[in-house]
Amino acid sequence: MTYTDYFSGVPPTSNGANALLCITFVNSSTGWIGGSNLDHQNLYKTTNGGLNWVFQTNPVSSYTYPQINDVKFIDANTGFAAHGTPAAGAILYTSNGGSNWTIDNGTNTWFDCLWINNNIMTYCGEGTGKVYYSNISTGIKKINTGVPDKFELSQNYPNPFNPVTTIRFQIKDSRFVTLKVYDNLGREVYTLVNEFQKPGTYEVNFDGSKLTSGVYFYRLKAGEFSETKKLTLVK
Repeated sequence: MTYTDYFSGVPPTSNGANALLCITFVNSSTGWIGGSNLDHQNLYKTTNGGLNWVFQTNPVSSYTYPQINDVKFIDANTGFAAHGTPAAGAILYTSNGGSNWTIDNGTNTWFDCLWINNNIMTYCGEGTGKVYYSNISTGIKKINTGVPDKFELSQNYPNPFNPVTTIRFQIKDSRFVTLKVYDNLGREVYTLVNEFQKPGTYEVNFDGSKLTSGVYFYRLKAGEFSETKKLTLVK
C-alpha cells in the first residue's frame, strides 16, 4: 500500500512538535485528530479529507497537559474524546461536530481509549485497568448554557413515539435532579437522570424498545419542583 503524507495540513506548533495520537473519520471528508503539543492544540477537525485541519477549542485545552488519547464519532455531529495524563482525565462529548465540547466525566483518571458499540453504548478504558461505559440512547445532553428563569419540563417529541423519543427540561439553579419514567400503574420502569445538575437546558433520549405499547408517564423532580407529563409508545 502507498501512504500520502498529509502532515503539512495540520497547523504547525511553535516548536515544530505535534504528537498525533488518534484519528477517526465519519465519511471521506469529515474527520478528527487528537494529540498533544506545547501550544495546547489537542483536537483538530478536517472537512476536506485531511488536506487541512482546524483546531477545535475544548474544555481540557486549557489544562497543563491537554492530551487527547482517542476520539470517536457516531455521525458528523455526535462524538466523544478521551483526555488522559498523569495529572487529569476527562471524557468529552459534542453534539454539533465539535464546535462545542463539554465534559461528560471529569476525574484525575487517565482515560486512554474509546469504543462505540452499535451507536448505543460508549466504552472508555482508563489507566488503572477499569472500563467506564454509558448508554448513549439515554445520555443527558446540555443544549443551552444560558440560565433559564424557571424550572420546566417539556412535552416529549415525537409523541406518540417508536421506540425513541426526546425529553427536554430546564433547570434555573443548581439542584439534584431526577427524571423517571413510570407505567400506568405508577411503577417505575426507567431512571433517565439521577444526578446533580447546573443551570441550563437539557435533553435526554428515552428508548422504549424493551417496553410494550401503551401510555407511560415521566416525572421531573428538582428540589421542591415536580412536574409530570404523559407519553405514548406505539409499536
